Amino acid sequence: MASNTSMDRPSTQQLGEHASDAIKDHFNLLLRDYSGGASSPASPGCMMLITGQPHPLSNLCIASGSVSGDELEASISPLIDDRFPSAVVLLDETNETQATRIESKGFVPVERM
Repeated sequence: MASNTSMDRPSTQQLGEHASDAIKDHFNLLLRDYSGGASSPASPGCMMLITGQPHPLSNLCIASGSVSGDELEASISPLIDDRFPSAVVLLDETNETQATRIESKGFVPVERM
């Protein structure tokens, strides 16, 4: 495999304090592209990927920090299924409302797993 390192793009060092925002945006775009349209966005701030494979990263909801508690809860509802493991990925800091809604659906923060 070869990589192109001659592209005119800023380095993470050049991005400075904006590097984490760029990484979050690229992660979001990568997964939306990866899904190839097989999974429709649950909402403008949430993207859903459900494959039914036995791994949480194969069945997940990716949400931005601006998503309301109601929007997040509605978006993760399809993941509540005992047939396969699932995950919720928040691209920004989790606020208290989001944390409460996620935990009310049976998800736990990775730090407590």
